[in-house]
Amino acid sequence: MSYKTLILDPGHGGQDPGACAGGAIESLLNARVCHRIQAITNFFIPTILTRVYNDPNETELADRVKQATQYDLFISVHHNAATDTSAKGLEIYHYPGSEPGILLAKYCYDNILHYSEAAGIVRSGRGLKTKDLYVINQTPCPAILIEVGFMTNQLELWQMQQEKTIVTTAYAVAMAVLQFIGK
Repeated sequence: MSYKTLILDPGHGGQDPGACAGGAIESLLNARVCHRIQAITNFFIPTILTRVYNDPNETELADRVKQATQYDLFISVHHNAATDTSAKGLEIYHYPGSEPGILLAKYCYDNILHYSEAAGIVRSGRGLKTKDLYVINQTPCPAILIEVGFMTNQLELWQMQQEKTIVTTAYAVAMAVLQFIGK
């Protein structure tokens, strides 16, 4: 299949800030990562963001997913939270049985861990997972949801806010997209 457009969804936003921990707001972290991904992927595939930063009038989740039906690839970026403050690590969700989604998730997972290690960023992985998540089960194209790490883990939160980690994550995802589309 020829993939012509990537849509990036910085999770949450508008009236929904997502998780909040240590003074950080998930929706803003998600947007920072997605903007960096877009800056790279636009060189080889047109890339559209479902939202910019935290405009209170931003589109709702259902509208963002509906927007994705017009495009070829969908990646939603999030930062996780848990009641257990020791929880940590990268997780990537894909729609059960979607072979292209599984492959995109695998490329992203492997690349994020590889490029993080190469950059000297300590990062653990919790694996590829399936879950009934609206953003991936209502999207007809290959779709994944990346949970970059846990905001409720103090060390991981500090690390995820560093420009080096944001850029490394973005580069890894962009290279995974490039690998996936075969350019």
